[in-house]
Amino acid sequence: SPYGNGADADPEVIAQVDIATAYTQADYFGPDEPVRYLKVKDPVTGNMRYFWQRGNLYGSASAGKRWERTLAAWFTSDGIDFVQGKNEPCAFYHKARGLHILSYCDDLLVRGRRSQVEWFFKQLGARFKIKAPTYLNKRNMLDHLGMVIFENDDGIFLTMQSYIEVMLVKLGLDNVKMGRARSVP
Repeated sequence: SPYGNGADADPEVIAQVDIATAYTQADYFGPDEPVRYLKVKDPVTGNMRYFWQRGNLYGSASAGKRWERTLAAWFTSDGIDFVQGKNEPCAFYHKARGLHILSYCDDLLVRGRRSQVEWFFKQLGARFKIKAPTYLNKRNMLDHLGMVIFENDDGIFLTMQSYIEVMLVKLGLDNVKMGRARSVP
């Protein structure tokens, strides 16, 4: 396997990273945008208090979109230089560095040479507060959004078994008799 087997000085790796409190790290509201205020009841006095809202808060109607725009703008900025997918705007590619990145809100899945992935995490960490990245290897599987990615001597695999089992319970289908699962070549 080219993924971290130690034979290559700069092996291909798959890693994931979580951007901490991503929505609150989105770009602040601009001077040309409407002024926003938060109205909060003071628990001690019972009076209403008003606060000027300079940036995103979780639960705001535009929070997800504003974060998505902030992240995409950073990916495609000078010095970072990723190309955003046209048919999949959450996919980014850096041709010169051979990096592939999939983003889902604050979770990023990264594939490329270890040195390039480390370069990316350094750049990302300089712009956003991130949690410690995790790397796929034979001793460490990745759980990325309910998709478990694991490696063994035969290769790299992805399973959604746990996600499917949880969804069957949530959808009330956990008592439905299922056929035997088959492996797809």
